Amino acid sequence: MTIRYLKDAVKEGNDFYFHYKGENAGVESAVKDSVVKYEAWYGEEIRQYDDFDDVLNDRFYCGKSILELLAKNIIEINFS
Repeated sequence: MTIRYLKDAVKEGNDFYFHYKGENAGVESAVKDSVVKYEAWYGEEIRQYDDFDDVLNDRFYCGKSILELLAKNIIEINFS
């Protein structure tokens, strides 16, 4: 999966999920007052973001970012 494909899918309103190191993880978006916010979760930890690029670059997943995990084919993204 390319990053462009992932960004386009999220822009169209798709949430996504994956597993990493035995934990469930995902990214969901919500629109409030015409502003998109993103919520990422990994196991029981949750973080919120204003920008999707921050979601992709944050090393939230055991010191790895979604970009790193995708580039190394470590995770498989599933859309809702």
